Amino acid sequence: MIAGDPSEKRVVVIGAGIGGLTTAALLARRGYPVMVLDQAYVPGGCASTFKRRGFIFDVGATQVAGLEAGGIHQQIFESLGVPLPASIELQVNQPFEVTASINLGQLTHEDVQVELYQGGVRVDGE
Repeated sequence: MIAGDPSEKRVVVIGAGIGGLTTAALLARRGYPVMVLDQAYVPGGCASTFKRRGFIFDVGATQVAGLEAGGIHQQIFESLGVPLPASIELQVNQPFEVTASINLGQLTHEDVQVELYQGGVRVDGE
């Protein structure tokens, strides 16, 4: 943690992924003025989502472990004064199916074309 009087220091956190947001929230809770900067249009990094054809997809791995008593996420929420519900209900949507007729393991990066989105708008890749 940063030593000294919080009112005499300002903190800039680079990256609004889960680590940056957690760091910023914990520092703000301790009285530090915090600014979070990120290149992305929305915060969350690998913990964010996008919607396509009515389906919502996780950008990265979904992390739900650690919410148990004494778990790391439970400790962070407790430090921030955020109460956790006793239980949550997860909704399972219809499956999204992808069919491939080639061996995906044989593809090189030159073979794969990726649509690039910036700020929710499709842009041409370089």
